Amino acid sequence: MDESISNIINGISSTSRSIVSNASKLKKNFIFSPISLHELLGLMAHDPGVKQEAFTRTSILSDIDDVVMYYKDVLNWINSTGNETLSIKNKAFPAETFEFRELFRRLLVKNYLFELNPADSSGDLLVNKINTWVEETTNKKIANFIEANTLENSLRLALLNDVNFDGKWAEPFNSAKTAPGTFYLNDNETVQVEMMKTKREVYYKYLEYNNVQILQLPFVNDDISLFAVLQDKNVDVTEGAGWDNFFYYLDDLEKEEVNISLPKFKIEVADDYMNILKEMGLKEELENSNLFGVFNNDEWLNFSRIYEKGFIDINEEGSQIASGTIFTFVPSNADEKCIIP
Repeated sequence: MDESISNIINGISSTSRSIVSNASKLKKNFIFSPISLHELLGLMAHDPGVKQEAFTRTSILSDIDDVVMYYKDVLNWINSTGNETLSIKNKAFPAETFEFRELFRRLLVKNYLFELNPADSSGDLLVNKINTWVEETTNKKIANFIEANTLENSLRLALLNDVNFDGKWAEPFNSAKTAPGTFYLNDNETVQVEMMKTKREVYYKYLEYNNVQILQLPFVNDDISLFAVLQDKNVDVTEGAGWDNFFYYLDDLEKEEVNISLPKFKIEVADDYMNILKEMGLKEELENSNLFGVFNNDEWLNFSRIYEKGFIDINEEGSQIASGTIFTFVPSNADEKCIIP
């Protein structure tokens, strides 16, 4: 794999680790797409009004130039998977009457493979267009992505990223063996759920260092797998140095026969990730971004909302997963104005 693409993938992994470590403090279910957040942050980090140092300091982006030059190769690589349906789509929704600067338009279209929506709508009409696009690109897994009246009247731009996956297990579970079982919400609370059961050879490892089990379940296309993580009682897998090294453990799994009991479930979760990203070290950049390279006027923009809705369906045949991510931007409160060619 090209070193530049490898750097981008390492940045996505770093973003994932940081988000999990911070989001886990909320003590609730959360679903997020690390590549979606990483991609959109990388796009905006290229704006002349953004201080890039914070993005490299937090290891989200190791090299801004690599991200700009090679992200399209990462997206094309992901979208070229064979037996499974795996796709990443991008679309930009400028507010009515606003026109992109040519440099930013080329960045969207050529480097990040964005589709551009005509700047012909606002308010609830724009909400409807966004929701329709998300529903179509996620194969109806995510409906009503954002609610009416949730976009500010002063909205200037919405950047959308959708991920859609439909995969069949390389070795399906036998539905006749699915039965009620106990699932631990935490150390003290349990619920009864449908548990899929099997005994087979899989890639597996028990990490004695932090008392965690990791299981790999491949799909028909063995380039894609689901990794399940099970922590022992009174262990928080997201805390300590162990989680920082978690992704490196994935290469150390060994094949062995394992009794598997996996919950069958369907869940949809939505969250605002603005505060989580601020906790990761991007507070100043998100609150005072002052983007001035977007539109053909002298108006500066600021981040308004970073929101994701995720969907997961795990069953005996396989998995269906989708996420929708939106970054919205409103006029900045900056007193200065900057005109660029």
